[in-house]
Amino acid sequence: MLAVRDTADVFLVHTEIPLDPDRRADALALVDDLATAARDVPGVVRYRPAVSVEDDCALQFFEAYEDRETVEAKERLPEYRAFARALPDLADGDIETVQTALEEPPTAVEFDPAEAVPEDD
Repeated sequence: MLAVRDTADVFLVHTEIPLDPDRRADALALVDDLATAARDVPGVVRYRPAVSVEDDCALQFFEAYEDRETVEAKERLPEYRAFARALPDLADGDIETVQTALEEPPTAVEFDPAEAVPEDD
């Protein structure tokens, strides 16, 4: 179970899982099911699994939750439990999770790609 502080209002989680190359397809199938289910949990702000551009066997999760109860609700999903049970066979090394607890939601900013170009170009 994900350990989070009780005093925060928003939880951000970034997890990286090194996948066994022989089990990558199995892992991604489980993640596809998990992501669909997790996004339907009330209080899930973001749930974005991705594969690293640096290593196609590095699975990353970017998650944001409104509160601790939402994290726990996600962890009770059958899809989460199936993925977690499979991790010992899917992972090829240690899993790293970075957790940040915030008192208020972070600001999300959207912009046109042209706005990212430095002004001196």
